[in-house]
Amino acid sequence: MADLQSALKVTAIMTPRDAFVCAPPEKRAADRCASNQQGFDHFPVIRRGHTEDVIGIFNAHAWSAAEQENRTVGDVMEPLAERHLLDAGTPILEFLRAAGERPFRFLVDGGRIAGLVTLSDIQRLPVRVALFALITDLEQAMADLISRRGGGFAERGRFLSEERRQKLHRELKKAWKNSEIVEEIFFTIFHDKQQILKGMNIAVGDAKEFADDLDLIRELRNHIAHANAYAPTRGKARSVCALVARIEGIPNGQKALSGQG
Repeated sequence: MADLQSALKVTAIMTPRDAFVCAPPEKRAADRCASNQQGFDHFPVIRRGHTEDVIGIFNAHAWSAAEQENRTVGDVMEPLAERHLLDAGTPILEFLRAAGERPFRFLVDGGRIAGLVTLSDIQRLPVRVALFALITDLEQAMADLISRRGGGFAERGRFLSEERRQKLHRELKKAWKNSEIVEEIFFTIFHDKQQILKGMNIAVGDAKEFADDLDLIRELRNHIAHANAYAPTRGKARSVCALVARIEGIPNGQKALSGQG
């Protein structure tokens, strides 16, 4: 799991420097916003000249025409600072953990700014792969915890709906008939495991918060699995970023529970 996530770098979702849509510092901020047909929230501010240096970020989303109508981009930009920089070798998940608070980052490679990533990039395919792998790792941890608590289908199945019990019984019966050696828990879906954990009174931390988090994680998982939009707004995108840290914490928390009776 760690090797997979380490291999998924932010460079897979970056906009390269030669494709930057910029805001010249001398341009009126109102004019840059008026011509923002792509609807970008942030623009790199580049000083044209011999070196074309990146000198800051213009936040078009936060800019107020009423207060700053005649000011230039250079007047209202946020000067370039270390907090805007991210190593190009950074794993996608590490970017996601901070993206809710730092939605725009320049990627540094070989001592120069090579590209940028933003909060709007989190629905791209490499991010979907990273998130689905993270959730699958969690689901395997949930299965391991249930298995360590013991009990077979008859005991675990009572926490599921009648429809799910019947479907699982048919699938297990077919597997047994074909002499397949299988672990019953791997026939369950995410929601089944969620219901079994709840029925067995197993939670990581506060029970209600744990249940609420699993609902959000299952919703995110399903959106990813069906190629749906899971971050269509800034608020939704920030919520996904916040959920990443909570997902990562659950397997660590369940290790402490695994030894309980």
